Amino acid sequence: MREKLGFSVACGKNVRFPKWEKRYMLKSLIVLLLLCLGAAGGTEKTAPPPVRDLRIAVVDLSRLFQEYKRAREFRDELITLLRSYSNKLKSLRRRVAQNRNELKDYAIGTAEFLAKQEELRERVNELRALEQEAAAARNSKWVILLKDTYADIDAAVQEYARERKIDLVIKQQSIGEYEEATLKKMTRDSMAIEISQRTILFATDQLDITDAILERLNETYDRLAAEEKKEAKTEAKSLEDVKP
Repeated sequence: MREKLGFSVACGKNVRFPKWEKRYMLKSLIVLLLLCLGAAGGTEKTAPPPVRDLRIAVVDLSRLFQEYKRAREFRDELITLLRSYSNKLKSLRRRVAQNRNELKDYAIGTAEFLAKQEELRERVNELRALEQEAAAARNSKWVILLKDTYADIDAAVQEYARERKIDLVIKQQSIGEYEEATLKKMTRDSMAIEISQRTILFATDQLDITDAILERLNETYDRLAAEEKKEAKTEAKSLEDVKP
């Protein structure tokens, strides 16, 4: 019977289907229609969210380390420390030279010679210990200078970037101005290091925020210095008030 019905439909003849057959075909058409609609909806593309332009800035780290007032203060403290050790070392070296000259006045093996020899040995050991102490103090001071200065710069850059909605700040390491005498003393490797430290070779002036960061750093330094000075005066005055 189904074969005859299928043949009759294929031939274009009018065929009367049973009710159960009609219901089956109707359900099949509905399912097919739903599948087609689902496929069409799944392939529909949604518009991507709008992309904001990437905002980039550059900052000259060398200038900030050179012109930031707190970094200058650190360098002045370092120079004072080095001068103090230099004076101590000069004095001790003179005493060592004096002991060596005095040693020549005594016969080798005598009690006076052995006493002066022991004194010279103590002076030399003292000199070496002081040289090591000076080198360690200089290194420690430099580490603190670099760490604290960079921490201030990093905080100022992050704060400025968030305020101005800047997405990326790139370090621009400028090559300093060197005198001819300094250039003659520099090695090939030291100059290569200077050049390799430059992260970017070119950026327009509109991208450079060095002046803005430097102004912010120095304003903060001046404000904190004024507050510390005021607190010191207040403390000194309070100490005077408690004096009998």
